[in-house]
Amino acid sequence: MKEELLARIIGHLQFDGAVPKNRHARTLFYGNSNKDLIDEFVSDIMDVFGLRSSITLDDKLYRVYCYSTKIVRKLNEITNYHSYTWFVPDFILNGSEKIKIFYLQAFFDDEDYISATHKGYVYIVIRGVSVNLNGINSIKILLDSLGIESNVRKFQSGKTSFSKTGFQYVLTITNFNNVSKFAKMIKLTSKKKQSRIDNFIKNHGQNVMRSESEIQKVLEMKKRRVWS
Repeated sequence: MKEELLARIIGHLQFDGAVPKNRHARTLFYGNSNKDLIDEFVSDIMDVFGLRSSITLDDKLYRVYCYSTKIVRKLNEITNYHSYTWFVPDFILNGSEKIKIFYLQAFFDDEDYISATHKGYVYIVIRGVSVNLNGINSIKILLDSLGIESNVRKFQSGKTSFSKTGFQYVLTITNFNNVSKFAKMIKLTSKKKQSRIDNFIKNHGQNVMRSESEIQKVLEMKKRRVWS
C-alpha cells in the first residue's frame, strides 16, 4: 500500500508542490485550494514517512509544509519535480495498475479541468495541461496502459510565468467510453470534479458526441473555457 501512496505523494509534489534540489534543504511544499486534497496529502505523508505537516491558509489557498532533509534527499533520488523536467518514475511506469491509478489521481486532481456542454452540443472533455512534453506523454502512456485513450496537442499560450517558452501541451480525454473508464478507474479526490464527470455520465449516457473531430470543432468555436 505504501508504494501507491508514495506514487500519489510524488504526483502532488510534481504538479502542485515543490521539492528543492539542494541536498541540505529540508522543506517540502504542497499547495491547493481544495481542502480534501490537502488532507489527503497530509495523511499520505504521515503514513509513508511518519512525517507531520504544518498547514497555513492564505487567500483561500492551503499550503502544506513538511521538514526533513532525509526525505527531501530520498524524493530527489526517485525523480525530478521541476515543471519542465519532471518525469514519471520507473516504479510507477512499470508498476501495478493501482500504483498507476494513484499517480494519475494526483495529476488530474491537480492539473485538469473539465468542460461540459456548449450551444446545444453534448460533450465532455477531461484535460490536463503541462509545459513538459515528455512528462505529459508519459501520462498518456499510463492512460493507454489502463485502456483509456487520450490525445496530446501543443498550443501557443504566449509567454507567461507558467510558460516561459510560450507553449503548453494539453492532454485530452474525450469519447463517452473513455470518460466512463476514467470515472470508474480513477476516482478523483476532488468531489467537485468527480461529481461533474459522474453527473454527465448519468444524465447523458451514450447519447453524446463520440467523434474526436466533432468535439474539436466545438472547442474551436468555444471562446470561453469552463474551469473546474
